[in-house]
Amino acid sequence: IFEYVARVEIFVRWFWRCDVLQDDDDAKRVRRREDEPKPAVVRAERLVVGTSAPAGRIRACVVQQYDCEAGADDALVGRLKDPDVEKRVERVRVDFRDAAGPCPARAAALARLGDDDDYVLQIDSHARFRRNWDAYLIRTLGECPARTPILTAYPAGYHAGSALPKDHRPTLLVPSKFDEHGALRLKGRRLAAIPKTPTPSPLWCAGFSFSRAALWREGAVPYDGSLRHLFFGEELIQAARLFTSGCDFFAPPEQVLFHLWERGGRRTIFQDADAGTRASDAARSRAAIFFALGLGPAPPSSSSAPPPRGLGSKRPLAAFEAAARIDLAARTLLPDAEDGGLAPGAFARGGLEDVLAGLGL
Repeated sequence: IFEYVARVEIFVRWFWRCDVLQDDDDAKRVRRREDEPKPAVVRAERLVVGTSAPAGRIRACVVQQYDCEAGADDALVGRLKDPDVEKRVERVRVDFRDAAGPCPARAAALARLGDDDDYVLQIDSHARFRRNWDAYLIRTLGECPARTPILTAYPAGYHAGSALPKDHRPTLLVPSKFDEHGALRLKGRRLAAIPKTPTPSPLWCAGFSFSRAALWREGAVPYDGSLRHLFFGEELIQAARLFTSGCDFFAPPEQVLFHLWERGGRRTIFQDADAGTRASDAARSRAAIFFALGLGPAPPSSSSAPPPRGLGSKRPLAAFEAAARIDLAARTLLPDAEDGGLAPGAFARGGLEDVLAGLGL
């Protein structure tokens, strides 16, 4: 099955109460009783969502990319055992031969936002949550000292078939390097201790982004679905657009969800997509984002591709570079960039300090 068979966008519409986070190691389904509301657990493939919200207040949009010629997605992907929960899942079906990477998939999911959706959580596939994640994120978002905050961080990893890690110290997104194509790579650095408040983050990531839905619904920072087969570079251009549009990034004080970073035993787009098409699409997408950043000429015109999207108008790009401690024109990191604005002693030492360094690809 294609890698993004469980790519999910979660739309949070309401929540029951601001309970503290709890661990969900065994992923058991919790049933609500009319006289005693309990956190509900939604399981879709490897996604486990344990919420504080009453039924019907949370819905999910899943972009299912699979082999349409092999059979119906009911047989390949499966349906949730709870029919009431299944009604809250909107499925966008795409044959893997037509799939073009994460940007079109995320844009397709965000296009399904409704007028009554209050919050949106964007995640990658293969994610597991701690219980009451919704109440915790809504409460934490309200604690951010910014007008348009976004909670974002690389999730810590978990191992398939194992309980969720007990280490809940958060990670902070920082620059890692510029790769051979000139795209900025990110990594997550584990903090030494759990802070009392959200930590300002210099960067944004696509695999965990929680904000008010109005940010996306009103079209102020639309997700560019024309960036086909763009992986490294997606987070750079989207962070620049969000920041220049007035958004501020924060890492939550605790780990809220965990991601299966290990890729053994499952196919990815690197095996399924035509190598030549993927390479040419990625090159054009990189040209589009570099043009938007003022780093290169406009990409070759195409009758099927829309013109490249630009940046926001509330802040200059130079302010984003200063906050992230990067020099885009020179493709270099500035001194102390990997500290993300914190003192070096704020980060954990020994063991798995850097949670992710550019996916290692």
